[in-house]
Amino acid sequence: MAGFRESGVELDFPDGKWFMFCDLPSYRRLSGYKFKEVDACWQPESRELFYLIELKDYSTENALTKENAESRIDEIVKKSVDSLQMTLSMIFQTQYGKSLETESGIDLHSQQQQLCLIFVIRESPENILMLSSLKDVCQRHFMPYVRLWGCIKYNILTYSQAKKYFGTFVK
Repeated sequence: MAGFRESGVELDFPDGKWFMFCDLPSYRRLSGYKFKEVDACWQPESRELFYLIELKDYSTENALTKENAESRIDEIVKKSVDSLQMTLSMIFQTQYGKSLETESGIDLHSQQQQLCLIFVIRESPENILMLSSLKDVCQRHFMPYVRLWGCIKYNILTYSQAKKYFGTFVK
């Protein structure tokens, strides 16, 4: 088992390979251009799925408000799009994608797989309605990418939902 803890959520991957874009030299060269990444990526041994996972802690009282909702939405969509672009560059073996793939230690190009973008959000009872609204808006913003590529699933889940549906690695 391997994984890490962030934003009050522990990820513990049972098999396969995982990495963090922020650890890859090729990503770090892009990050200076306000390029964003998700917290972790994992490919189970079956290689039928590739998970891109972001962890957020919105459990404090003012973590998600009407005043900051737009910036939270922008951040989630930006991380989704940028991470997807890096992943697709690996799949399609662009020059930069080859570097990312080599550094990650994961083979994404030789077998078709479903891409699963998952945002796990620790929430508080006070902001559950705001979180529902945020989820709807983010999914509308990301829907064109899902339709264009067809191989993408996109989920924004509360911590308890993530533990229920992805309990093999969300602890």
